[in-house]
Amino acid sequence: MILAICVVIFIAYALYTKSWITIIVAALMSAGPLAENWIPQDVNEDPAYIALAIGVFVLIGIAIVWFLMRKKHKAA
Repeated sequence: MILAICVVIFIAYALYTKSWITIIVAALMSAGPLAENWIPQDVNEDPAYIALAIGVFVLIGIAIVWFLMRKKHKAA
């Protein structure tokens, strides 16, 4: 119930300010604690999986930045 109310408040604020950054920041901040509920404890403590997850997120970040930069150069 509390989660639903918070989601509604975040979405209403994002629509009011015409910016989705509040939704993105809240989702990224809550992703870790929420994922701990579904990830088994042995996987959560394995350094290989932690390194793999960090690597994947870095690659995704680089891909997003590259895509945005390419899109910006095409528009200019």
